[in-house]
Amino acid sequence: MQQVDLTVVDIEAATNFASKSGEVLSEILHLADETVMQVSSIATASEEQSASTEQINNSVQNIKAIAVATSASMREASKIVADMARQATALKHIVDNLKKA
Repeated sequence: MQQVDLTVVDIEAATNFASKSGEVLSEILHLADETVMQVSSIATASEEQSASTEQINNSVQNIKAIAVATSASMREASKIVADMARQATALKHIVDNLKKA
């Protein structure tokens, strides 16, 4: 009978250990789920940051292209203005010569 009582005590202890193990495993699962959510959030933020960086790079390239085109247009405009100034000077000389004649 004493052996049966000891066996019952051992079974109760094993049951308590199993119950505590179940609680600990449940907590581990909860922590693992939280970790998965955090990793997922980090991955999403990283993808968003990568997309934003790509958009910024594209915008910078567009601005660079506009700056190059503007610079070329300004050089051309400068040449045209200089040519117009020469033509105005030539016209002034013609008008001055006509006034003297």
